[in-house]
Amino acid sequence: MSSATGSTPALPAPGTPSGGVLATVGRGLLEGVRGLAFWAAVLLPFVVLVTLTGVVTVEPWIVAALVGLNAACAVVGHSYHR
Repeated sequence: MSSATGSTPALPAPGTPSGGVLATVGRGLLEGVRGLAFWAAVLLPFVVLVTLTGVVTVEPWIVAALVGLNAACAVVGHSYHR
C-alpha cells in the first residue's frame, strides 16, 4: 500500500456545511416541501369545513383522512419561514 494521497476529495464531516450543488438543491427542495405543506395546512381546513357543512357529500373516512392530512401538513410545514 502506498501512503500517497489520491485525487479523491475528502468528504466533509457530518454536520458541517457543504457548498456543493447537491446540498444546495437538497436544501431548496426541502424548503419547497415545507412551503407546500405549510400552505396546504392553511387551506385544508376550508376544504374540511365545506365537507362538514354538507355542501359536498363525502364519506366520513374522507373527512377523517383530510383532518389527518391537515395535521401531517402542519407538522411538516411548521418550520417554514418566508
